Amino acid sequence: RRWGDRRDSNPQQPESQSGALPL
Repeated sequence: RRWGDRRDSNPQQPESQSGALPL
């Protein structure tokens, strides 16, 4: 799935970092 799902999987990482990080 998209990195959006990964962001949900990694609550420790901030949204800013998650959005900037590629899949």
